[in-house]
Amino acid sequence: MGIAQGRIDTFPSVSLPSRSGGLPVEVTLIGQLAIGEGDRLIASVSAMQARHPRHVDALDEPSARLGGTDLSRGDPTALYSFVVGEHGHPFHRHAGHRMFTAVAGSGGARLCFSTASQERIEADPDGFAQALECVDVPPDAMFTVRFGGGTWHRFVPLASGHPALMALSCHSNELGGGLSPELERQVRAGDG
Repeated sequence: MGIAQGRIDTFPSVSLPSRSGGLPVEVTLIGQLAIGEGDRLIASVSAMQARHPRHVDALDEPSARLGGTDLSRGDPTALYSFVVGEHGHPFHRHAGHRMFTAVAGSGGARLCFSTASQERIEADPDGFAQALECVDVPPDAMFTVRFGGGTWHRFVPLASGHPALMALSCHSNELGGGLSPELERQVRAGDG
């Protein structure tokens, strides 16, 4: 699915309804960078991120926690950078909802989402694929993404030889989404 262009006087966007009654997946184009700038920006962010003291390289989605929670002051938010390289990353999901601003690589990016519930997947393994939808983002584009907790997602480049994207992700509630006791302990300790 491409980004909907029903209105051209504002930001082009697409909203994918959840198949499990949760929040929709929303993707909005914000702007276009010069040709090749997406790859250059991703390379620069990737290098800085790798040197960051809170860098983590997991799920083929290296990230850095740029701003952590301050639960003692009632602030459950956190800010992360992350990069998805030329091989993309595997399908995964998060307990809490996600929203991020990103820049696509110079080959564009394919964002795939499945909003099938765990119950549906367990009852019918084809339920995952039946709820799968993809959104293609043009090369060197700035865009936003928002989706609910439990949404399976995978991001890959549209063209080989390019990274998929880099993003700044605001986690509005690190304690949200029904965390396991162990994960909640990690978040409360500042390690999540």
